Amino acid sequence: MIMAPHQRFLGVDIGGTKVLAVLTDARGQVLAEHQQPTDTRGGAHLADQLLAISQRLDPKGAALAVGVGLPASVDPRSHALSLIPNIADMEGTHFHALLTARFGPQLRLENDVNTAALAEARAGEAGDPLAFIAIGTGIGMGLVANGGLLRGMAGAAGEIALLPIGGDARDAFRRGSGALEDCLGGSGWRAACQAAGAAPDADLAALFASDDPVFERVLHAQADLLAQAVLAVSAVAAPEVFVFGGSIGGQPRLLAAVQAVLPQYFTTPPRLRPSVLGHRAGAIGAALAAADLCKKPGR
Repeated sequence: MIMAPHQRFLGVDIGGTKVLAVLTDARGQVLAEHQQPTDTRGGAHLADQLLAISQRLDPKGAALAVGVGLPASVDPRSHALSLIPNIADMEGTHFHALLTARFGPQLRLENDVNTAALAEARAGEAGDPLAFIAIGTGIGMGLVANGGLLRGMAGAAGEIALLPIGGDARDAFRRGSGALEDCLGGSGWRAACQAAGAAPDADLAALFASDDPVFERVLHAQADLLAQAVLAVSAVAAPEVFVFGGSIGGQPRLLAAVQAVLPQYFTTPPRLRPSVLGHRAGAIGAALAAADLCKKPGR
């Protein structure tokens, strides 16, 4: 499958606080980008925002297809969205219909961590199968195998937040977000720091940059939980490489701490790597997913 290098694709990464859009070529090389706060009213408001951004990045309408990544489970058949609590009016199939009305049928909706995984697999860190784990406010995972995304039933493959690690997965409170997310998401890190005696208003980024002995203990305990999650994923999908990203997952100290503890769980630990595409990974992956729509044999 060959694509002409001059072809253009639009990739959009929708987050709970910001939208990042990129215009790329078929290989995922970024030609232009734009970022602005997310219209959290969702629905038609957000669809209109994406259209305005696309007209700003691509005023001549040269993009052959549009890819959109967002923090939700996306059913690959019905295009129904679920598990998207931070943006209003998004559940169900109507957001896909709103986007199709504005952009046409060459449109692909994906989970945002899936798009980041696709970008890292094709334009970033080589490895197949590849797992991309994003840790920030929450924790999510995308899986790439044989060059394509592994979506699972209703697009829910990779919901690593639900692993029964770090807490009781039967707890009704944890069932909504997941036991692993409850301890390794941003609020879980802050709770662990406070329980260990860190200042209640301590900033996580500042703690990662410090030599605070209290945080050092928290870091190693959290790294051990993450290593257990790597073991669980490896037992099922056996990724060749794990790529870590996000405001917490991309911290070099966390990666080093997980690497240090992995030999306790593996005879031959898998490779761990930081994201090489950083905050652009989701948007670039969305553009690559859009490009896949246009691939035809012999072209």
